Amino acid sequence: MVVRVETNDNTVRILTDDGEVLPATRSTLRLKGFRHKDGILEAKSTQIRDLILFVLGVFERAGVSVNLDKNTQSLVENYSQAVAQANRNSHLGKEIKNNRLNHTEFADFLEFLQTNL
Repeated sequence: MVVRVETNDNTVRILTDDGEVLPATRSTLRLKGFRHKDGILEAKSTQIRDLILFVLGVFERAGVSVNLDKNTQSLVENYSQAVAQANRNSHLGKEIKNNRLNHTEFADFLEFLQTNL
């Protein structure tokens, strides 16, 4: 089974080839507010990124392939980039704390702080 996940403003829509998902998966999605309507599962949220990540996790655990629309793909990529940057900053902070300062990385870190804070 392949599902397609689409987002628009504050709405996440899940479309499937056959219009259905497994009952256990549907029940899990209902916990996050998804409702089945005309063969489409749909939910609204002010925390759209968190909802998308939840949906992707549900389908990954169920072994279901997921196809993302352009908007959803962009949200996922932006989140992945933010996580990667946070991990780099955390690593750099530990390096600074342990007195293993890399001047190039430190300059990048300072630039990040100036740009984002």
